[in-house]
Amino acid sequence: MGTQRRRRGQRGLPGGIASGDLIAVAAGLAIFGLPVERYLTTTDPDERLILSAVAQRAYKLVDQLQRAQATHIANAMVKARL
Repeated sequence: MGTQRRRRGQRGLPGGIASGDLIAVAAGLAIFGLPVERYLTTTDPDERLILSAVAQRAYKLVDQLQRAQATHIANAMVKARL
């Protein structure tokens, strides 16, 4: 009697266990200083999709930056040996 049931097709965090993907995106948003609480509590699917896309793009940019730095360091080490 005291609990409310959600209609089918609705998503969000009404008080259940959050999925691993949801937590992974939220952690990524936190690393990049983006609004984690807003991502977790929004009921707007478009807003959640946009925040998720921003997090995915940030992951890719950080990966590209790290690869470029690794290449730069490897090239500098090769030059130092010559």
